[in-house]
Amino acid sequence: MKKRRASPFSSRTTPSQRYRNVALNQSAIVPNTSFRTESDGSFSRLNPEICIITNVDNDHLDYYKSMDALKAAFYDFALKVPFYGAAVVCGDDPHVREIFHDFPKKIIFYGLNKDNDYYLEGEKGKYRVFSQEGAVGEMALKVSGPQHAINAIAAVLADRSDEHTYEL
Repeated sequence: MKKRRASPFSSRTTPSQRYRNVALNQSAIVPNTSFRTESDGSFSRLNPEICIITNVDNDHLDYYKSMDALKAAFYDFALKVPFYGAAVVCGDDPHVREIFHDFPKKIIFYGLNKDNDYYLEGEKGKYRVFSQEGAVGEMALKVSGPQHAINAIAAVLADRSDEHTYEL
């Protein structure tokens, strides 16, 4: 009898198994089993319930032909998030800010800048997390560097937007 593999997001898998089955590219976190990327537009075939957009760079103008077309692709991708989901976007990136400044669905801006919905202060793997209402909690990472902290808070916010609750 063939043993069934657990879903990468199943409660029967360990955290390391779940994270091994998830890939972070420059723009979105997606399961490896349906890995899509903005480099060839294939991410537009996904129908995410929650999306994380970390930045928008002019890396793939060979496919999109213009920065406006690339920005439109990210906007259209995030529009696919249903009413019960959320777009979690890094407000520190100027292109992301421009694209999503008037977004019609639930959107959560995160980053290091205080004008984000959630922002971080700290360094060397130890950060305090703030919302516009005040301090939310603290976060300690075993790796240092602000980019690791920014990616970690994006993952936490995506999880929390799905009605999970826990202390940071």
